[in-house]
Amino acid sequence: MQTSCPRCGKEVSEDFIFCPFCGYQKERDEKLSTFDTAKILLGSFFLSPISLYWFFKYYKNPLNKKIAYISLVITFTVFVLGIITAVFYIKSVNSYLENYDL
Repeated sequence: MQTSCPRCGKEVSEDFIFCPFCGYQKERDEKLSTFDTAKILLGSFFLSPISLYWFFKYYKNPLNKKIAYISLVITFTVFVLGIITAVFYIKSVNSYLENYDL
């Protein structure tokens, strides 16, 4: 079966990973394994800014779009909670230092 290349528009076989005319690599729609899914979700929690990579890597893939958006939500939630925690910590340290007599 033939399909057209999104970059050059020429007809290529669906079995090809690369277009033989322009070299465009087509997206492969592969579902993530359970281990990869767990790795992405845990990485989103513990390494929140770095895990934006996984969102941008998988949000276009229809099989993994849900994981990508869950990763994005976890990333922003952890980031916002970190900022809120830092603000409260700074306020508590400032109030402690104001009450401390030197």
